[in-house]
Amino acid sequence: MELSWGKCTIKIGKLQSSGEAPSSWIDIPTPVENSTKLTPTKGAKKEAKIEGGENEAVKYAANTYTFEFEIRAGKGRRKPVEDTDGVITGEYAVKLQPEDKTVEGIIIDRSVLSLEDTYDTDNGTKWKYTADVLKPKTGNLRVIITDDGGAGMWKLSTETDWHHSGTSITTKAGLVTIIYKDIEGKTLPTQTSATVKDGETVEVNAVYTSAG
Repeated sequence: MELSWGKCTIKIGKLQSSGEAPSSWIDIPTPVENSTKLTPTKGAKKEAKIEGGENEAVKYAANTYTFEFEIRAGKGRRKPVEDTDGVITGEYAVKLQPEDKTVEGIIIDRSVLSLEDTYDTDNGTKWKYTADVLKPKTGNLRVIITDDGGAGMWKLSTETDWHHSGTSITTKAGLVTIIYKDIEGKTLPTQTSATVKDGETVEVNAVYTSAG
């Protein structure tokens, strides 16, 4: 079994003012051994009890997550992200690739970063970065298909299920790629991308044309 352990590669990028994905990424120096962690906090448990103390229903709130890593403050090395007394402005995305690049890594679409300066005689000064994971910004996408004879369908490149014309889905904010179902004798629509905005509905008009 191939595991996602070993020496990892971390990249972080500041989200754009509109909340879209970073336009550039920062390569993080190799972290201090065993300092890279993704830690969940289990959501609060709610119990609906009946007489006698038994549960009639149980509900959990969503888990929350923190991601952290430490790097050494070696001579000539600068902080990859600057702070003011540990406070880092803006929101950031984080990507972690395990040593084995065929194994799935970690992608955090949205988080708030903070920094702690630490020191011990074995390691000297270290910078500990913590990313408190936030819910990704989302919006709605609706695709209206025409001239397809009723056979046209669409989906995002990240999906497996097809959607009929007029279907609205919720997806992460940012640039998305749209795929259309092949129809014999028809050329696929040329509108293959859209920018989804946080809290808004974006509508795409997709037109099939005659292949002849």
